[in-house]
Amino acid sequence: MNPQSIPALRRVALAAGVATVLAAAGGGVAAGTTVSDNSQHAAASVAACATSQLRVWYGEPAGAAAGSSYFELEFSNVGTTDCVLDGFPGVSGVTAAGAQLGTSATWNHVIEPSTVILGPGGTAHVVLQVTDVYNYPTSTCEPTEAFGLRVYPPNQTASVLVPFAFEACAKAGPTYLSVDPLNAGVGIPLYTNS
Repeated sequence: MNPQSIPALRRVALAAGVATVLAAAGGGVAAGTTVSDNSQHAAASVAACATSQLRVWYGEPAGAAAGSSYFELEFSNVGTTDCVLDGFPGVSGVTAAGAQLGTSATWNHVIEPSTVILGPGGTAHVVLQVTDVYNYPTSTCEPTEAFGLRVYPPNQTASVLVPFAFEACAKAGPTYLSVDPLNAGVGIPLYTNS
């Protein structure tokens, strides 16, 4: 599949469930600001977003293409000061007890990372690709139900658990999860701040 066609597929215009997600996230969510090259010095004076000042949630509806589903994983600043998100989060599937399932998500370096400054109430997102684990041999993957995602915001050592049921690989090796770098704004199709 052509990598340039993937973002269009991820933005399939399915509006069902958007109101529920926004209500769960605490209502309307302001967009983050992407920092351009000539204002990187401004971002350097802002602290990285600590895990404790972020609410991490996922937005539906999802897109799908060629044996994978795509979800927007949202990072909302619930703190009182600006903070910076830069690069990729760490993501892995977990059991009901919180144990990691298989291999952590890979990082999609096809997309250029950007620096996002989040004001209080601001949101940024990544696209999470979940590969159909039945694409792998059962003996290699050992398909099992994941009960959530363990997410480490960029440059943080503390994680959060996001409830999210999906089929995962219990065995290490197959890369059934992949994430894009952080992007400014809420990643839910058809969502606007107006």
